[in-house]
Amino acid sequence: MLSFEQLPYKVHDNIAVPHFIQPRSEIRSKFKIRPKTDIIVASYQKSGTTWTQNILRHLLWPGDTSLLSEKIPWINVSRPQSLSLEEIEELPDPRVIKTHDPAHWISDLLQGSNAKLIYVYRNPGDAAVSYYNHMSLKLMQGVSFQEFYQNIFLNPARATHGLWEDHVAGYLELQKNTCNILTVRYEDMIADLSGEISRIARFIGADTSDDNIARVEEKTQFSYMKKDKSCNYFHHYQHDLFLRSGKVGTWRNFLTDDQGKEMLETQRRVFEKYGILV
Repeated sequence: MLSFEQLPYKVHDNIAVPHFIQPRSEIRSKFKIRPKTDIIVASYQKSGTTWTQNILRHLLWPGDTSLLSEKIPWINVSRPQSLSLEEIEELPDPRVIKTHDPAHWISDLLQGSNAKLIYVYRNPGDAAVSYYNHMSLKLMQGVSFQEFYQNIFLNPARATHGLWEDHVAGYLELQKNTCNILTVRYEDMIADLSGEISRIARFIGADTSDDNIARVEEKTQFSYMKKDKSCNYFHHYQHDLFLRSGKVGTWRNFLTDDQGKEMLETQRRVFEKYGILV
């Protein structure tokens, strides 16, 4: 049976996080929000974070080909996965950073600030399958999906960055009281990428012309990104499997019928509470 102790994780404030996550105290002592210009991309892991980062990169810096992990760094980690906190502090405006932190860990940063936050989320079943496949690349070879799903993903004491439902509900609740938050659904990006690019562009004040949206859409098609070594983490994994399939509904090939019903019910409860139509 897969045990949490077999994985390189630690616990912060009763929430499991990867072992390379920096202490929150260190981040808070060195990172200062820029209240007028910062843009934060937040998500539950494997929910469209890299996709959203790449959209922002092509909206804000046309033609940029630098490593996405350095252009839009993960605030919670340091080199070699991302930039150091000192390097992040030196980035010019507009500065874009990513995080998987639960909402209550960063909500105070947004208080009294005009910084913008984009929260991207997806169906919990697909998030689970994508995260399992991601973990299987290096850390869980030989572990079955069911072992991972039951012992890690659904376990409130072991789920990375908390349970899906708590993470999503936390940001949807935060959005009720914070005007500068845009929520983006992975499934909507799949269904209408140009429409979602336009929404993001309007939110950050970027060029919304048809020509520009078409240019960004071309560079952020999943098939294009999978071959783009600036955003597919080839430099880290030495293969192109970080971006896997970019499809909706793959959970049906992994969850049992009962698990699928329970997962959809969990999603329904969260979405219904915040008026989200599926």
